Amino acid sequence: MMDPLALVFILCLLALTFVCYLIYRIIKNDPGTPKMREISDAIKEGAMAYLKRQYTILSIFVVAIAVIVTLVLD
Repeated sequence: MMDPLALVFILCLLALTFVCYLIYRIIKNDPGTPKMREISDAIKEGAMAYLKRQYTILSIFVVAIAVIVTLVLD
């Protein structure tokens, strides 16, 4: 029987190999027409704005919880 740690290591290597293959396939594809790229850029801009807002709110929440936990545990 194979050592469980070795099995996990082998499966991780297989997963990373598959991820590299998928990245290669995606990068190799044609980016599309100019209109498609324009729409893609607009979607990316909106997604980045959303993530920035989410991270800002999450940061405030994490700091507030850390302060509360620090005050309670003292």
